Amino acid sequence: MKQTIIYLLGILFFFSCEEKKSNSEKFPESVQETNKNVLKNKLSRDEALQILKQKAIGSTETVVLARYFKQADWQTDAKANIYGEGGPQTVSVAYLLSTGLFTEKLESESGWKPVLYHKRLNITTEGKKYVQQEINEEYRLKCFDLEIDNITGIIEEIPEQKIKVEYSLKKVNETPFSDWFKGQVVMKGYKKLIKYDDGWRVE
Repeated sequence: MKQTIIYLLGILFFFSCEEKKSNSEKFPESVQETNKNVLKNKLSRDEALQILKQKAIGSTETVVLARYFKQADWQTDAKANIYGEGGPQTVSVAYLLSTGLFTEKLESESGWKPVLYHKRLNITTEGKKYVQQEINEEYRLKCFDLEIDNITGIIEEIPEQKIKVEYSLKKVNETPFSDWFKGQVVMKGYKKLIKYDDGWRVE
């Protein structure tokens, strides 16, 4: 009888060990620890915002203004050409001069009745702060900057210790040429962040 009891206890002990082993194989300690660590080190929206701001996410939108234009002697105004996203357009030279950011210079004239004046636009000292680049007969002018505004969502990917951070953008530093930009402005985006031993980094 005593031997039978010992035998049964041995069988129960064996199956108990097998069950623990099976559970361990299904849920390894490394996976459990990973889950705990990720949950313990959750990234807040404010923290994610500061990380992305350090990466200077955003862009500067510009247009190109052609400096050279023609004006007939009977015209009270002329048009200057603008090139950029959204297609070409024109702007009144009289308007440009009224802003105090440009002056005009007569380069030459041709024809007779009507006389055709060949003119060139020059940027003033006040306007130079908006010039991104000057190439030959063109000014590349800044319209506005896009920079990160808010975090709109955080999606966790626990097994890989990654998160997908969705954000919105906003217009800042708008210039007098802001309305000239006719391209499509994307006001949202996302970045993936990875958890390292020293903190979160942009992938």
